[in-house]
Amino acid sequence: MNDQAGNAPSGTDATLWDFRGNSDQPFGAKTYSQFGEDLILQNIFHILGIERPGFIDVGAHHPVHISNTALLYARGARGINIEPNPNLVGAFSRARPEDITLNMGAGPSDGVLDFYMIDEWSGRNTYDRATAEAFVAAEPQHRISIVKQIPVRTLDSIVGEHCGGCYPAFLSIDAEGLDYAILQAAHFGPEGPLVLCIETGSDSDRISALLHGRGYLPFTRTVANTIFVRAAEAHRHNLFVQTGAITPVPWTPTDPSECPAETATAADQWSILVDCRERLINIENKVNGMMAHSPTPAA
Repeated sequence: MNDQAGNAPSGTDATLWDFRGNSDQPFGAKTYSQFGEDLILQNIFHILGIERPGFIDVGAHHPVHISNTALLYARGARGINIEPNPNLVGAFSRARPEDITLNMGAGPSDGVLDFYMIDEWSGRNTYDRATAEAFVAAEPQHRISIVKQIPVRTLDSIVGEHCGGCYPAFLSIDAEGLDYAILQAAHFGPEGPLVLCIETGSDSDRISALLHGRGYLPFTRTVANTIFVRAAEAHRHNLFVQTGAITPVPWTPTDPSECPAETATAADQWSILVDCRERLINIENKVNGMMAHSPTPAA
């Protein structure tokens, strides 16, 4: 089994596993996002014809580690990082000096809110008390150690000051429980971002419904996030596969008891999809459990 450092699987020729990228990988061989979202985003923006999309990164946390915008910056894009933890913002000025980094949070209204900190560096720090308490209840080795009052502003307010009222092409939100409230308060003005990456979590249905009403479609879901694309642009650039042109492939179960017919009916296929979704949810829960125990790099 190979580890995160890229070591060869046991029993194989290690020289063949010494992969450092290929010239046919236009976006490189490295991902900085938690679940590879940045490479998905690079593909989307390339198809949309935007090579250096401006961005807003809400809950940016770290300029490189588990960042949805580090690869964008490395490839020439610039944007705004919003991070309420004062211990983390200094790293942005050193690693990404051409970005604007704001030591504040995004919220449902302008003001000051309590910021619940598990520790000085944790990605679990949040303005949402219920989210912080739920995390501590699930992980009793942790506790809310500090509560600081940190300013918050609506996205519309931030965009009005720093972007002339026009949203950039990409918006990433990872606000540990406050994601829906932030989006609900952001009216986007005449034209919102083209692409959004949102930590949807248990608010997946509400967030999807909200964005659907504003003209966005879900492009894909990763373990923790959902990527949305403005529907008009997605259709204009044929971003979505036209499933109506696909001929269903007959499915023959290896065990006849799995399906009474040799070819899966629509009901059988739906049952398979539901089973796959349940398995993905189980995997997501396990991954989230592992990530909760993973150390967060210091700034």
